[in-house]
Amino acid sequence: MNVTGTVNVKISLKGDGWALRPKPIDAVFCTDRSGSMLEDNPDRMVSVMGASKAFVAAMHVGPTRDHIGLVSFGINGWANLSPTKRFIGTVWCYDDSASKDKWKTRTINQNYYDWTNVYGVYTYGSNPTYYYISDRSGFWWAKSDSYTDMEMTNPFTLRYWPYTQTYDTNSVHQRYIDQNYPGNNRNYQDYAIIENHLTDSPSLINASVDRMVPSGGTPMRYGIYRAIQEILANGRTNAIRAIIVLSDGDFNYYGNPLANGTARTWPVTSNYFGDKNYYGDYIEFTGLGSGINSNQNMSNYAKNNNIKIFTIGYAEDISPGGKETLRILAESTGGHYYDGNAANIDEIYTTIAGQLQEEAGVDTTMDMGYDQIEVNYNIVNVNETYKVFGYIPSTNIDSFDLNMTRPVHDPSYPYSIDQSEEFNQNHRLLFDVGTVKLGQTWEAVYSLRVLADGTINVFGENSYVYFNGTQGPSQLRLPKTYITGVANMTSEGVNSSTLEITIGDSSEGETNIITWPIYRNYSGSMGFREDYYISIDGGMTWILVGFYNVPKSEWNTPGTYSVNRNQFPPGSVLSFRVVANALDAPGPIIATPQNPAPPPPGSRTAYIILK
Repeated sequence: MNVTGTVNVKISLKGDGWALRPKPIDAVFCTDRSGSMLEDNPDRMVSVMGASKAFVAAMHVGPTRDHIGLVSFGINGWANLSPTKRFIGTVWCYDDSASKDKWKTRTINQNYYDWTNVYGVYTYGSNPTYYYISDRSGFWWAKSDSYTDMEMTNPFTLRYWPYTQTYDTNSVHQRYIDQNYPGNNRNYQDYAIIENHLTDSPSLINASVDRMVPSGGTPMRYGIYRAIQEILANGRTNAIRAIIVLSDGDFNYYGNPLANGTARTWPVTSNYFGDKNYYGDYIEFTGLGSGINSNQNMSNYAKNNNIKIFTIGYAEDISPGGKETLRILAESTGGHYYDGNAANIDEIYTTIAGQLQEEAGVDTTMDMGYDQIEVNYNIVNVNETYKVFGYIPSTNIDSFDLNMTRPVHDPSYPYSIDQSEEFNQNHRLLFDVGTVKLGQTWEAVYSLRVLADGTINVFGENSYVYFNGTQGPSQLRLPKTYITGVANMTSEGVNSSTLEITIGDSSEGETNIITWPIYRNYSGSMGFREDYYISIDGGMTWILVGFYNVPKSEWNTPGTYSVNRNQFPPGSVLSFRVVANALDAPGPIIATPQNPAPPPPGSRTAYIILK
């Protein structure tokens, strides 16, 4: 083009390449398994287990992407929803034939159904312990059942209660358990446990979700503490960190997650926590300081470790103070609080998954440095006396998703900015691109006036895109893109000079040297240059590995270019291309071989080259 002519530059950044993959996500479910989760039909736990698996399906769970863990909180002890048949020897039980002192030690020596650890069977006293069901609603959670599956209505008339000779294993009650609780009859060893460490296996985390069994109280504070500890122990430093807390009731054991009230030390009883409201006391954890402003406040503990908490208050049983606690836990860490129920719980979990993946987008900036520019294949410094380009206002910026919807931005997309001042003073164009999410495109269009002649790289030598992606902070140099500026150019018809480049398939020797043949056909007179690029990710990104100012003696003769495979990661499939530019022929010419270099064989003799 003529000197003083205009070149229009359009740069598009697309969130779909290997280098622009979103950050990985470490998310831990922190799920209430208290007894009240057995209410409703289907019960709350069944609904939450289904929603949890929908969350897993909405994430990109894999070794280099998202990892999911599970912490549950509830009873410390047996969680059992139906009796177990086993051999019963000498036991403390009821004797309906005795006229007095009906509870005594008796010998059964038969296979009976054991009800001692079944949810809905209550106890009082210790040494000895007495077992009872208050009435036929003792199994109130199995709403579909019309009976308690026992020999008689009143358990105190049974011969060996809490052991029975019969039980209807085909009842609605039992079939519901078989269908929904494969983990039934398990002994939890703590009030909050890690059901599954952070894992890259969807099947493992889903199996752990299915194994939860509700029973006991709501030690929410302890559950959140264990979830934070799991992320700190097994999470990744470059990952988005999140905890999804779900509870259908107010906290009790371990007290207030926000560390309001008085600090206590274990062991204590639930009576210390009063009516379990927002201002309850709390168990103090070791090493987290003291008071509401310390890490004893679980929202501080999470926030200080870059963990966002998303909270879900499930059902209508939570008090206003309990909901306020959940809201503060979420909003103070940058998360969100949701009111959940059976109708919307799947949608809530998938919404959280979407929010986390948006957060995992790549934080991007672009610096177009025009202080040094390649002219005629030499790097020249730009100053007040020598300029290659002039900036023509304005720059147009736009961004859109795959469905052409535009993300929220201030100012709204598309918009224009005048970058004259920074270009004239600093010879740069700076762009704060922000978060580029998977599938999103960001574009900038600007115009430059050509002020010098020669073969010129449109992008300055110091033009880079910077992003904080999967592997942490990275940078990508903009590819060389040439124009030819000609002083006092006049049109004299079509230029007949041509440049053709073709590349043959590679060959590889015993020393891991890969060589490509290059075939040239040039009819011009001003010469040309070849730039050589390698890609190890299927052509998503290209690395400049060399260049060659082709001498006149080789303008129309075959050449070669070689690389050492050992310079690249083991097992890499190398793609090769040549970008050629002539001063007097249309270009650039981009040539690639028909096939990439094949992967290396499984084993090969190694050599040391002595020169």
